[in-house]
Amino acid sequence: MSDYKFQQTSQNKFLDLVFSYAGILSLLVLAILCIYFIDMGNYSNLFTNGLVVTIVGMSFYRGIRIQKKQINSFVLTIDDTSVTQRKANMGPLTINFSDIGYILALKNGGILIRQKDSTNHILIPQGIENKDEIINRLESVMPITKPTKEFTHNTSLIVGIIILTLLAFFVFVYSTNPLVIIPLGIVMLAAIIFSFISTQKSKQLDKKIKRGSYFIILPFISVLSKTVIVILQLLGYKF
Repeated sequence: MSDYKFQQTSQNKFLDLVFSYAGILSLLVLAILCIYFIDMGNYSNLFTNGLVVTIVGMSFYRGIRIQKKQINSFVLTIDDTSVTQRKANMGPLTINFSDIGYILALKNGGILIRQKDSTNHILIPQGIENKDEIINRLESVMPITKPTKEFTHNTSLIVGIIILTLLAFFVFVYSTNPLVIIPLGIVMLAAIIFSFISTQKSKQLDKKIKRGSYFIILPFISVLSKTVIVILQLLGYKF
C-alpha cells in the first residue's frame, strides 16, 4: 500500500487568484445593483437582488477556500485491490479496481477515476507527488485514455445549464410578464430542489458545503413567493 500527497504548486496560486477576483466581482455587482435600484427608488428589488448576490458571492468565495483546503489535504492511497482518496472534512472514498469504469488523463494534468454505474469518482490533482508512479500503477489496472467527445460534451452541457439557470434567474427577477414569470418560477424551483438534494447526496462535497447549502432556502422562498403572488393576481386577488 502506498500513499501519495498533494504538493504545493502553481495550482494554489491559480486558486488564490480566482479567490480574489470572486470577492471583487461580487462586491462590484452588489455596488452596481445598489446604485441602480436606489436611483429608481425600488428598495424592494434592491433588498432581494442584493441578498441573492451576497449569498452567491459568499458561497463562491467560501467554496474556493474549501476547495483549496481539500486539495492541500488530498491523499491518495493505492493498494493491491483498490484506490482511495482522503480530503479534509470528508470521509474516505474507495473504488475497487474491479469497479473502475474508466480512467481519464485530463487536459489540466489531473487524472479522473470513475466508478462503474455510479457518480462516484476520484479526481487526482495535477500537483500530486510521484505522478509517474501513480500512472504506472493505474495503467496496470486498465489503460488511461483521453476524454471522449461524449465526456467533453456532457461537461460543456453542465456548464451551459448553470449559465442558463443564472440568466433565467435574472430574467425572472426583472420580468413583469406572468407568461414569463410562472414557467420560469416552476422550472427554477425544481432546479433548486434538485441542486439541494444532489448536494446532500454527493460524496464529493465536504460537510461544510453541505451545511452551507441550506442557505439556498432564501432564493427558494424569493422565487416561490413571487411565483405564487403572480398566480394569485391572475386569479383575481389583489396585493
